[in-house]
Amino acid sequence: MKFVEWTKRGAKEKAIVLDIDGTLVLAGERDVSVEVVSAVKKLKEENDVFLFSNKRMPERNVAIAEVLDVPLLDAESKKPFPS
Repeated sequence: MKFVEWTKRGAKEKAIVLDIDGTLVLAGERDVSVEVVSAVKKLKEENDVFLFSNKRMPERNVAIAEVLDVPLLDAESKKPFPS
């Protein structure tokens, strides 16, 4: 989902964007803990919640989004590296 699409639908007052790696799961992992599922479910009660990852693991990212029942924002950006 593009963030602009969210703004066009009946959005809640607040939006929360959660990074996947190192925030919801260990970097590169795909298993979501029961605690994370519960916390995200609670956040969704009063907020629009989205996932984001700039790690190029599309199948894993989609699987995590499905487990959490949260839209995955399209990530077209990359981490900045020193030149």
